[in-house]
Amino acid sequence: VTRSWREKNAELQSKLKKDQAIEKLKQKLQAKLDESERAVKALTDEKQAIELRAKNASQKHRQQVQELKQASAELQTRLEDAGIESARKLQELRKSLATDMETKLQELRQQKDTELQQLRRQLQDDSAANQRSAEQAAEARESRSCAPKLQHRLAAVELAAAEAATAPPRRPSPATSWPGTGLLGVCCHTPRVGHRGAASQQARRDAPGVRQAGGGNSRESRHAEAQRLRQRDDEIARLTAAAQAQERELARQRDESRARLASERGPLGKRWPLS
Repeated sequence: VTRSWREKNAELQSKLKKDQAIEKLKQKLQAKLDESERAVKALTDEKQAIELRAKNASQKHRQQVQELKQASAELQTRLEDAGIESARKLQELRKSLATDMETKLQELRQQKDTELQQLRRQLQDDSAANQRSAEQAAEARESRSCAPKLQHRLAAVELAAAEAATAPPRRPSPATSWPGTGLLGVCCHTPRVGHRGAASQQARRDAPGVRQAGGGNSRESRHAEAQRLRQRDDEIARLTAAAQAQERELARQRDESRARLASERGPLGKRWPLS
């Protein structure tokens, strides 16, 4: 009986140990189960949070995409409007530039025409002055060429006066009765013969002084006339050189204007007649 009780007690002890071991295992399993449930719950919560964040992010992304599409459409519209406005402004700018260029070219042509007219008038005035100077020079040369003839006539008058003073009085001939005719008509314009002797004596007395004064005045006048003619020739040469320089300058300006108009003719597509 004691052995059986011992056996039973041993069995009970063994069973108790087994039960305790099982209980410990159950506790461990329950703890692991609780831990697993907590981990699953945490994972589930995290998954839900991730899904919520993903949903929110997707919604936000879709909203951003929509905003980007709308902004892109607005930007495209603004770009198109800006392109149209730029094209319109560019067209207006081209028209304005063409108008300004045409106005400037017209003003330039008018200015060049005015300068050409002024130069032509100046050349005409210079030509007229040169012509007058040439005529005056011709008159001066003619007067210088007439001076010896006048001296010869004065000598003839003195000779006639001397002959008349020594010759007896006689009736005047028709050739010498009128003033300004015959040899004595140069210095004597009286029809009365009685005064011819007195006039001849007065002419003989005045002849040396007249000849001397005439010679002195003639020399002075010839010197003054020569000096005046030299000055006039110098002035004519200067005016001629100035006219030639103006003609060269006018030709240069005309060539420059033609070259500038030819270079500006391309962008405008117009041809301007050159004067």
